[in-house]
Amino acid sequence: MNIKRALSWLTSIGGTIDGTTIGGTTPAAGYFTPTISKGPAIITTFAGTISSEGEASSTTIHFSSAADAILAGYHATNPVLGTTLIAGGSTRYIVSWTDADTCVVDTAVAWNLLTAITSVQLPIATFVNSAGVTQGWMLASGNIYFVQNAGIGTITFGTSAVKVLAMGSGTAPTTSPADAAQVWVADEGGAAGIASLHMRDEVGSSGPVGFKNQSTQPTPTAKTTDVTLTVAELLTKIITGTHAAGATQTYTLPTGTLTDAGGTFGVDACFDWSLINLSSASADTITIGAGADHTIVGNPVVQSAYETTGGVMGNSATFRTRKTAANTFVTYRIS
Repeated sequence: MNIKRALSWLTSIGGTIDGTTIGGTTPAAGYFTPTISKGPAIITTFAGTISSEGEASSTTIHFSSAADAILAGYHATNPVLGTTLIAGGSTRYIVSWTDADTCVVDTAVAWNLLTAITSVQLPIATFVNSAGVTQGWMLASGNIYFVQNAGIGTITFGTSAVKVLAMGSGTAPTTSPADAAQVWVADEGGAAGIASLHMRDEVGSSGPVGFKNQSTQPTPTAKTTDVTLTVAELLTKIITGTHAAGATQTYTLPTGTLTDAGGTFGVDACFDWSLINLSSASADTITIGAGADHTIVGNPVVQSAYETTGGVMGNSATFRTRKTAANTFVTYRIS
């Protein structure tokens, strides 16, 4: 009889728990302690020794005593997997059994014929699918081992994926716990369809994990008039300017507060962006203007593509925007 059916039966016949009527709404009438799984004790006494296949580095391990193999989890029809096996100063985990005195461990190891077994300890729990095939286990150490894939926020994996960790798109953390780094998935640069790993470190710096050989480039931002730039536009990495005003136009940086709100930045976090002035006339320059709590260091003027100005000095510039304090940024011209 399961607990739900038993409670239903008790309710129908009446009775009390700690003086409270069974089936009532008071918490005491339906309080049960959580199920606790306690791992078996460590075994340290053995009849024989252990060795790896051919005494060379191998994942195939032989017990000289079948009795010791039984202690480590061997059973003809229902063997235990996930046993922690320690010998010769090395720790391995049993992932399968070949026969009554031979097992396979997770990582190759070299144990000679006289290697003494230090200890074995069976796992706390084993995960088995509907066909009775082991899919993972909680080791005696508390670590969890998965035979197949593991998903956080998703149960979908790519074709042929085995032993893959997949993460669905999440929400970026806004604080940084002590002595911890945090990882999640989000669209890189806010561009839909570019889900990538992101990380936030203890000091609050965050961004995409730079594992890819090829980065992404969102559609560049294009401007034609005086404007106050947004942080989202800066994060497109490329801004083009085209005008024929006959005088410089000013592209003002977003305020420090707006810049901080437009991303997840820790102190000293930075990002680079470039401005290309596509204007034709010599006078049609573009000037980067400071915003409140967002200053500019270096030459703020980007020449046009005119042949004797930008054609000689260049009509593009690269900037690095850095957070120096809460709601405070400095943008440096670096080329």
